[in-house]
Amino acid sequence: SIPIDLLAFFATYLARPFREKVSQLAAAQGAFDVWPMGYCPVCGLWARMGQVSAVEGQLSIWCIGCDHAWRFPRLRCPFCQERDSANLGYLKIDGTDRFRAYTCDTCRRYLKTITTPDTEKVDFDAEYLSSSRVDLTAGFEGYIQDFVGYAAFDMQDNAASRTYRRKA
Repeated sequence: SIPIDLLAFFATYLARPFREKVSQLAAAQGAFDVWPMGYCPVCGLWARMGQVSAVEGQLSIWCIGCDHAWRFPRLRCPFCQERDSANLGYLKIDGTDRFRAYTCDTCRRYLKTITTPDTEKVDFDAEYLSSSRVDLTAGFEGYIQDFVGYAAFDMQDNAASRTYRRKA
């Protein structure tokens, strides 16, 4: 009687120690520091959160499945690869610059993002779990976030997934 999204969330965290070891091995070799896709190069799950360095303006995105983070182009949707700035935007949360939802009007998805003053190490788990107001605001505006268990290859056959596959 557990909802599927809740079950996927707990299953992702239960499998994480194993995926995290692979991520650590890849990071030790410098593999996948930069990855042009919005899904994790280590385990294939979609990015769940991003970090923008206020000093450098660099975007890094993070995978909840294996705790891997990689640099990603800032003006591109990680989900459908949209590059047209007219379709990309962001929602400010609570009028602050700390949390934002980077949005795409092509696929209607969003990426929770935290802005930090420099390239400090972010505890993505804590920030992800404590930023539910981002999800509420984005959902209210009509943007979606797939449940946590979706990997890039699990996408349903719809216009957004066909657009992503074509562009990828």
